[in-house]
Amino acid sequence: MPNWVYNTLEFNSVKDLEKVWKGMRFEFPDGDISFSYESIIPSPRTRQECPKGFFVDYDRHIETLDERPWFDWYKWRNFYWGVKWDASEVDTDFATYISFNSPWGRPSDGIFQGIADKFGVNFISRHTYEEDDSEDVYEWYSNSLRKFVALE
Repeated sequence: MPNWVYNTLEFNSVKDLEKVWKGMRFEFPDGDISFSYESIIPSPRTRQECPKGFFVDYDRHIETLDERPWFDWYKWRNFYWGVKWDASEVDTDFATYISFNSPWGRPSDGIFQGIADKFGVNFISRHTYEEDDSEDVYEWYSNSLRKFVALE
């Protein structure tokens, strides 16, 4: 299992890239603003928003979020985002791509489909590289993800 997976989204146009770059900015309760999966699949902010099965089990849970001690963020993020932490090391050339890291695996297809749906953009492709040098390349056809090639 890799520590980090390197993800790159290639866009058809600068306009599409800018829509995603601006739209993925999320302001957290502490005032920090960053590129975040929260912009696509937001985690519950109240107990009422939290689906069953994502409340803290105090017998097995080690760490909770200070502002939501009832919320099992680890289980929820892995289920909805496919990873335990948010995107990091985000970069763009403001012309063709946005790149970012994800912990221990690639984000769920729901994140990428959510980006395409929310912002009405088409990707040329999505690349994921693991630290062990394996690569998955995905291409988008009519806003639908299809695995294109996998290299080991």
